[in-house]
Amino acid sequence: ISFSDGCIGVNDAAKYYFSKTPAELTIAECASIAAITNNPSYYNPIRHPENNLSRRNLILREMRNQGYLDEQAYEEAVASPLELHRSSLGKVEEVRSWYTDMVIEDVIDDLCRQYGMSRSAASLRVHSGGLQIEIAMDPDIQKIVEDYYESSVHTPVNSKGEQAQSALIVMDSRTGDILGVAGAVGEKTANRVQNFATQTLRPPGSVIKPITVYGPALEKGLITWSSVYDDVPVNFGASGNRAWPQNATGVYRGLTNVAFAVAHSTNTVAVRVLEELGLPESFRFAKEKFHLESMVDGAKATDRDVAALALGQLNYGLTLREITTAYTVFADLGSYHRWHSYYRVLDAKGEVLLSSPDTAEIVMSPGNAAVMTKLMQGVIRNGTSSSVTLDKLTECAGKTGTTQNNCDRWFIGYTPDVICGIWCGFEYPEPMSGGNPCTGIWNTVMHRIVAQSGGRTRFEVPGNVVQMSYCKDSGLLTDDACLFDPRGKRIETGWFVAGTEPQHSCDCHILCRIDAETGGVLHGNSDTSLGKPAGLIRVTR
Repeated sequence: ISFSDGCIGVNDAAKYYFSKTPAELTIAECASIAAITNNPSYYNPIRHPENNLSRRNLILREMRNQGYLDEQAYEEAVASPLELHRSSLGKVEEVRSWYTDMVIEDVIDDLCRQYGMSRSAASLRVHSGGLQIEIAMDPDIQKIVEDYYESSVHTPVNSKGEQAQSALIVMDSRTGDILGVAGAVGEKTANRVQNFATQTLRPPGSVIKPITVYGPALEKGLITWSSVYDDVPVNFGASGNRAWPQNATGVYRGLTNVAFAVAHSTNTVAVRVLEELGLPESFRFAKEKFHLESMVDGAKATDRDVAALALGQLNYGLTLREITTAYTVFADLGSYHRWHSYYRVLDAKGEVLLSSPDTAEIVMSPGNAAVMTKLMQGVIRNGTSSSVTLDKLTECAGKTGTTQNNCDRWFIGYTPDVICGIWCGFEYPEPMSGGNPCTGIWNTVMHRIVAQSGGRTRFEVPGNVVQMSYCKDSGLLTDDACLFDPRGKRIETGWFVAGTEPQHSCDCHILCRIDAETGGVLHGNSDTSLGKPAGLIRVTR
């Protein structure tokens, strides 16, 4: 068992902290050493003596309560100060990077899973087994990420002056290799502390929509870029006085196509598309194809419902790492790549103990994945993350997310080479004021990564994906009537997998004749049925 500062086992800890053998320790000293095991960094008696003392006294109190100490021995032990007599056995443990801590946790988990080890046995093997671990980190990207999160990241502050937390993870979109990670805001001062990028479950909000709604619906042939839905409330609740779902803007705009709905995160459209897709199919895609393993479907809690799948209000949530990994499907033309923090673990003899190869799993067709990427480019060009300026250097796509009461903010974005996911929120959830800080963090960090790493600047588009114009109100081919809309030309250009593009002319706009003086609609076959000059007007059905 690790006792911090390089001490493995009680004998090392007794010699290092108290210059004694275990048999020579007092009861209070024994309790101080026992206290370390709960969290070796947090309860380190050198760096955090107040933490160690508090837990030492808790242990002594439980020993008394359970009959291991009489009252007098307890009173003497709890009254004794924490006096350390350090030996030269070891040295103060160096604080490891977020990346190294992540690798250690991943290797421990994999040793437990593959070899049936207990966590304590796996931890001992990692820390004292002479292992050699080949990691996937890009040192330059890790330095960019850690430097920014240590000193420059800005997140909201609550009424008590507490700063919101944030985490970031960067991945290679074609392999799933984790290139860099920051697990919290500020300087990392201890080892194996809470990593908000890999260990914390939070509801993902709208960043889940491409995974549970739009991606599967594209793949099933239920929607295209130009599909139109009515942006109005789906229902008004049991009491009939609360519109649901509500859009973040508080506005309902009527006929709305998928391209606009993705760019502006329109909740009503997401719910209506999900109704066509069906809850079972949406949940299956998320769980089995995109590998969102933290989603639940049990008797006590289930994410197989509309609020979870259409709006991202999950019962427990997802880790930043697992939802960022899911976006490899869109970034790599339909192929899912499981995340990797390491490639191989070799034992002391040089034999392979663990291996983590890249395996590409086809989830969507290349064409539909490319269309989904084009849709998410709209999020950055004119949607909810239009403040991002990286698109002036390279094409980029992404999706914002906000959870109920603004307790969590997200942004998952990617270039042709790299995916970067960011989460922000208070450690104990509470509303955050202001806009989404994740887009600004993403823009700054990705500018630095792109400037240093270079790479491709345009997304690959398969040959069977075509561009064509359509009427934004009907989603169909345009005709002359679409040009006369008093709001202006109702024509847009979108991307379609060949064979799914609009085939019929607009049935939303029609031309009719009006009286030039009164503006009234003329009836009958004659241009002058009212005996007055006539003109043309467009009427939207």
